[in-house]
Amino acid sequence: MIQKIKRFFYVFTTFNVYAFNFLIGRKVSGQQWLFDRLSHLGGIYIKFLQLAALSKNIAGINITSLKDVLAVYDQVSFEEIDIKKLMTQELGSKKDQIIFDSDKPFAAGSFAQVYSGTLNNQPIVIKVLRPSVIKFLRFDLKLLSGAVRMLSLLQSQNMIDLVSAFNDFKKITLEEINYKNELKNAVLIGKQLANHPVVYIPKTYSEFSTKNIIVQERIEGMPLTELLSSKIEDKIEYVSKKIGTDLNYVMEELAIELLAGSLTDSGSHGDPHPGNVYILPNNKIALIDFGIGSAVQKHQPELMQLISQYASVYRGEFDPEKFSQAMISYFVPELTHSMQTLSTYFGRQDLVKQTLHEIGLSAARVFNDRSGDPAISSFLDQYRMLYLFTEVINKNNRFGFHVTMETPAFLRSTQIFIQIISRLNCDKQLLRRAWERVLKDNENLEPTQNTSYNNESIDNSLHSVAGWFERLHSSDPGLYNRIMRTWEGSIV
Repeated sequence: MIQKIKRFFYVFTTFNVYAFNFLIGRKVSGQQWLFDRLSHLGGIYIKFLQLAALSKNIAGINITSLKDVLAVYDQVSFEEIDIKKLMTQELGSKKDQIIFDSDKPFAAGSFAQVYSGTLNNQPIVIKVLRPSVIKFLRFDLKLLSGAVRMLSLLQSQNMIDLVSAFNDFKKITLEEINYKNELKNAVLIGKQLANHPVVYIPKTYSEFSTKNIIVQERIEGMPLTELLSSKIEDKIEYVSKKIGTDLNYVMEELAIELLAGSLTDSGSHGDPHPGNVYILPNNKIALIDFGIGSAVQKHQPELMQLISQYASVYRGEFDPEKFSQAMISYFVPELTHSMQTLSTYFGRQDLVKQTLHEIGLSAARVFNDRSGDPAISSFLDQYRMLYLFTEVINKNNRFGFHVTMETPAFLRSTQIFIQIISRLNCDKQLLRRAWERVLKDNENLEPTQNTSYNNESIDNSLHSVAGWFERLHSSDPGLYNRIMRTWEGSIV
């Protein structure tokens, strides 16, 4: 109880000091304070910083100016565990088949630490859930939930609903400590990629895995965290000479698999951060840690449209109108689907197209008015497209969108990949090539259309669209008037 009280006051002080700095205009100082304080707590707080780092472009938390985004993926401190006693509790007599190299872990993550050993003379790793996670996780989630609600009041103009984003974060966090779920993901993805020529998935020993431990084949390779933290200047040449692997090639193949997997029934790896990626000899790359699985994308055609616009940016063909329309279709599909329902009901099949056209024209005007701004060129050069949309085109959320984020796999993997590729000095065009290959394989996907309706769907759609109209009227009256002329005679 004393530990929980201390933890409460530590977190309470941390977020209140951050809020004070935010209110007096010292945002960077506040964010530095937040980052440093939460880093010391480890566990769920490290994961929270990862969320903040990956969603900085849409949640207003700019960790990039403070520390490298990838810093929150570095190894954390070890926790004292009587591993032999734990193995007896978990496996009974089967534990005797496992021989430990040491009773000390060789790696640690936010929720687990990892030991090495052998099973039937085969090298293995034993991933063990930290006791402190079991002890404090739900308490910490409640603390963070209250803090996020406070942050949402400070950043009420953000496009992303922070409370919704945190609820999703809470959901995937609980999934990550569900080792039965991770075991299922590991086995499923292992079967899916069993014959992949580049991406390798280690064998999982289901019969030696429980709710607190997972036993897997040990990967003998080069973890990306080790490579990224090294002082080697030319990392691509180093890897090529040392183990005969072309980093550009394997990273492109991995990008394809992660995205393509999100479009298949089995899904894909949902957390490809540097600690979960190993470079192997002879043009191979391995994935570990399957606690977070990437579910099949609900809005696949909209995702394909957005990817197409991202690829255009990499080709130097940025179109602010089409890009903004694709962003809206992907990030606020419920709104566009509600508009489509009403379009069908009113017999006005052009309403959605015309509404998105007006928003696209408005976005293009804003972008063109600032096209000479060096900051805009920097966003494009660095492919910081989410930041360009939220900080320039939709600054202060002038379009009035409310996004209830379901952790889009594309957002998560793209944010991580851009950072990794930049740090490795890889060919930035490899992502474009990967996306174009996936687009070609899925070119027949068409945008989702609502062709039927009932009284309930009409009521829900009217509520959704009317709420958006109200927000838009407040944030951008000119655009509101132009859109209302489109809807004239339908909603009054």
